[in-house]
Amino acid sequence: MTERIGIRKAGNAGLLAATSGGGVWDLLHTIALTTIAQQTFPARSFIIRKIMWYNNTGANATLIIGTQNATPGFTPLLPTIYTLNTFDDELTEDQLPAVEFIAVSAVALAAVRFNGNAYVLGSVAGIEVAIEVEEFGA
Repeated sequence: MTERIGIRKAGNAGLLAATSGGGVWDLLHTIALTTIAQQTFPARSFIIRKIMWYNNTGANATLIIGTQNATPGFTPLLPTIYTLNTFDDELTEDQLPAVEFIAVSAVALAAVRFNGNAYVLGSVAGIEVAIEVEEFGA
């Protein structure tokens, strides 16, 4: 079996995102889509290789990384991260599960369709988050 070779890069929604809190999920990384015969397919996919954060909000908080589903709603894809106030920290690829973010848009799967982009849901506003991803595909 050959190993997939990807391109490593920072999250393309901005090098640093600050959480909005209040149940709002914030964009971390988007993937390119292509349309063939009126159906949209992912041109690329990605795996998060590193997550870094800094919490100086005045309270301990949580971060949840996931994607948007068809409802539209938020679907968690990685375990919840607990952040301590006034501390920064990171998770590297050795500590992260190998979850691949990919768009699923087939009509038959409309109830479980994902847009494939990475979002962060913070329990409070103002946590700074940055990610590094490895992208695969054309």
